[in-house]
Amino acid sequence: MTKHASQPTKIDQQLAGAQITVGGRTVQPMARLMGQQNSGGPAASGAGAWVRLEPIAVIVREPDGSERRIAVTNPTGQILRALIAAAAFVATISALLIAIARLTGRRN
Repeated sequence: MTKHASQPTKIDQQLAGAQITVGGRTVQPMARLMGQQNSGGPAASGAGAWVRLEPIAVIVREPDGSERRIAVTNPTGQILRALIAAAAFVATISALLIAIARLTGRRN
């Protein structure tokens, strides 16, 4: 019997949370669910998945029927991504400088 691993399944959904009414306004949170699900296939046992749930917006419905969408930002995530990019830059420059130093050291 031939074992076939199944292809990973991509997860990308926009989810709406429970509506909350306060003072005539209705507020509803929105989130994005992203991830990937893997299974071992028909002849294998085991499965795995990773998921990430990220808040993206809040929808506010006014008593007069108007609606507005307020985006939710993630300043901590933005700062962490910037720090990772800076660290990768420093590591790359350091590796280049080490390689140059080794090359010039061999010539002398």
